[in-house]
Formats: sequence, C-alpha cells, structure tokens
Amino acid sequence: MEMIQQQLTPPPEKSSPSEKALHHDPAISQPPPVAGSCNQPSMISAISHFDQLPLELLTLIVSEVERSDLDTTKSLRCVSRRCADVCTGLVFRSSTLLLRQKSINNLRSLLDKPGLCSAVTHLTIDTAEYTDTCMDTYDWEYRDEELLQSFLAVLKKLGRLGNLRSVKLKSSSECVGPQQRRHWWARNVPESIKFRADVLQSLFAGLNAEYASPKLDQLCIENLQGCGNEMLVRSKDFGAVLSRVQKLELQITTEDVDGDGSLPANLGKKELHSFFGQQLVQGWLEPVREHLTHLKLYSRDMYFGYLPKCHLPTFPALRSLILGGLSFSHEEQLTWVLTHGNTLEELVLDNCPIVIGVRIPSTLDSNNFPIEPLFNSSSTGSILAPSSFLYPARWHDYFSRFAVGLNKLRSIRCGFGDWYANAAFPKSRELGVGLWAQRYRILDDGEWRRPPFEGGSYDGVWNDPPEYPDCTDEDWVALCEVKAAIESRVGT
Repeated sequence: MEMIQQQLTPPPEKSSPSEKALHHDPAISQPPPVAGSCNQPSMISAISHFDQLPLELLTLIVSEVERSDLDTTKSLRCVSRRCADVCTGLVFRSSTLLLRQKSINNLRSLLDKPGLCSAVTHLTIDTAEYTDTCMDTYDWEYRDEELLQSFLAVLKKLGRLGNLRSVKLKSSSECVGPQQRRHWWARNVPESIKFRADVLQSLFAGLNAEYASPKLDQLCIENLQGCGNEMLVRSKDFGAVLSRVQKLELQITTEDVDGDGSLPANLGKKELHSFFGQQLVQGWLEPVREHLTHLKLYSRDMYFGYLPKCHLPTFPALRSLILGGLSFSHEEQLTWVLTHGNTLEELVLDNCPIVIGVRIPSTLDSNNFPIEPLFNSSSTGSILAPSSFLYPARWHDYFSRFAVGLNKLRSIRCGFGDWYANAAFPKSRELGVGLWAQRYRILDDGEWRRPPFEGGSYDGVWNDPPEYPDCTDEDWVALCEVKAAIESRVGT
C-alpha cells in the first residue's frame, strides 16, 4: 500500500532561476521609495551617485550583476525608479513556464501586469521537467487534468507578451505511437500524442492571438514527435506563426517500439516514413523556406536522409545550417548543401555520417532507395532477398567541395556531440571541429554498423562487405582546406 501511495504522489514542486524571478509580491512592479531606508549619509551619497550614472553604463553594470546573481538584481530594483526601469527588463527578459501549479500561477500573475509583460523577450516552456518524473502516462493524465487545463489556458494568453522574440518548447524525449505498441515490460511513456497535440495547439493559438508579438522570429521545439501533428500543421495559427519565424530549431523524437532502441522494429512504422518523407518538409519547412535564415534540425533516435528517406528543400536566405543525425548517401545531398553557397555563413554537422554501403531485404529503385521501406528484418522472418549498393564518396570529397562551393562560409564545426547523454541538441554550439570515428557507417538489415563493420544480421555474412575507408589523412587535409579558406575570408 505504501508503494502504491508513493506512485500516486506527484513529485515535489521545483523552481528554475528564471521562474524565481516571477515569484514575488504583486506590488513589486512599484518599488518602495529609498528615502528614510538608510541613516548613513555616505551610503545615501553612494546610492545617489550610482543612480546618476549614464544609462548605458548603468545598464552594463546591472547586466553583469544579473548574469551572476539574480537576487541582487531584484534588490537593485528597490534602489530607485530609474534602477527599477533598468533592472526590470533584465530580471524578466527570460522566463520559464513549467508544468507545475506554482509556475503556472506565477506566469499568470505576470501576464496580468502590462509593465512586466513588455519586458519578456525569451520564454522557455518545459513539460519534460514534470512528466519525465511521472510513473504512468494514462493515470497521470486523468489524475492531473485540472493542472493540464490550467497549463493550456495560460499558454493561450502568451500573446500578451508583446515583445516576445523567441520561444522554446521542451517535451519529453520518449513518445508512443498511435497504436501504443510498446510491450508491457517497456518503460511507460509520459506524454501521449493527445497531450503533445493539446500543448502545441494551445501554444500556437497563444502566439497568434490578436495582440501577439510581431517581433517573434525564433522557434525551438526540442523533441517534436514524428507523428500526431497533422491537425496542427493545417491550422491558421500554425501558418501565421511560421510566417514570422526566421530561426527554426527542431529535434525530432520517434517511438521506440520495443523499448530497447531496436532499429529494425522502429523502421517498420508507417508514420515514421510519412513524417520524414512528407510532413516535416511540407508542413514545417516549406512554409518558412523563403525567409528562413537559421535552421537547426536533429533526429534524436535514428539517422534520417536515406532511411527514413528525407529530401530537404532549398532555403534562399539561409545563413546558418546545423544538422544532427543526417546521413549522406547520395550526391544530391552534397549538392543540396552547396546550393546555399551564396548565403551560408555557418555549417555544423553533428554525427552526420556518409553511408558507404547498404544491404536490406527490400527491392531498390533506380536511385538505390527501398521501394518498400517498411521491410521486415531477419529478426521477424523476412523471406526477401537482400539488395545492396555502395556509395563511393568520402569526406575529403565533401570537404574539398565545401572549400570551393561555400564561398560565404565563416564557420564550420563537425564531429560527434553529446549524444549518449541526450544533450547533443542543446549543446550543438559547443561542438568542436575534427574527424570522428562514426563519420562512415553502413546500413545492414536495418542496423547501423559501427566501425570496423564486422559481422552482419541478415544472413550472418555479407559476401562483399565494404571496409572502413582508409583515408583519415586525406579527410584531415581536406578539412584543413576548408578551415584555411574560412580564415582567409574572415581575415579580409
């Protein structure tokens, strides 16, 4: 009985640093007068001199304080009305909304104060902080329906943040498909398709309210599920919000059928191929194609590009391209990158391998893509004969083309980010530049083989398997050519 009671008890409330800034007396927007609060003439004189500093210098000082001590910055708001004006914009410029009643109440209180609403420029919405701690998806939904409705209601009021420039939504990394095919032994999934759809629809409704901020130009969604977004992408709110977005960041998360990361089982999901092949491009990328300047696109659970197949559109104004988990298997993909040569200034390739060989139990078309990608692997008893193809390109071929074709490039980073800690997406800016062992991979019966490509799963033996390319020196020299081209360009 005690164990059951513990599972039904919600986790304790937590507060982020930015959320603490929202938790204060309702009258805080009117700082108390300083007169009479200090009896020491020297202290009064010091405060007076501080308050009379030029606005630019005062803002600079307060900004440095705010970076290290938010509580001190909040206290500075009480020095004078002039300090309050400077500090308010810093204290409230970045706010966080968690799926907890205290956080919801705090943001609702802020939304009722026009003076504070105008200070918020960056908003983080984090549902994973709460849902990842819940024991059971479906009990959780019924048990906290009132909390969920309160959360959705405050999302619909986000239009009151008239100066909002960027929004980040972080959802749980684990998801379940429409058939809820997880086995009984697998860990329960905290956020259902309906839950995610309700959150996204409420968010876009709030961002497209009549009084919504026209300055919103950056949207980040960490762990967007690769299905269940059909109604959202057809909505008026979705189209209106994306028409303003110039910086788009998406990490796609997909269902793990067996709960153990088994790729053959996961690649057999129809919605997976439908999302990467159609909805991602037509629903999320085409609406922003003409005006997008920054694109960050990651796949959390599996490589995309070859299988599941994904052909990305060209972005005429693109200046920054950050890719995570894109597999290069065709010359057309290299050409796609090079089509942005006249605008692209930043290129990041995080765990993006060249697929030098493929063997799968499916018939390949004239371009070496599976005609029927929803194949059954050997683990499910497929009787199809394996088809295979080899891709001869190497990274030194790609780097050499980058050095010549990306004539506006000012920064390149490539390598293997913090994937094992599920932090590659948020830490993409920390990626260095160098060669990584997994830069070459083969796809064998739905399994991505690690170097040195030993063994096989379809029939145990690949008659003529590709060997790991012996071209490290060539790859490094070509990468240095790209860096040299960038240095000569930046120096001029």
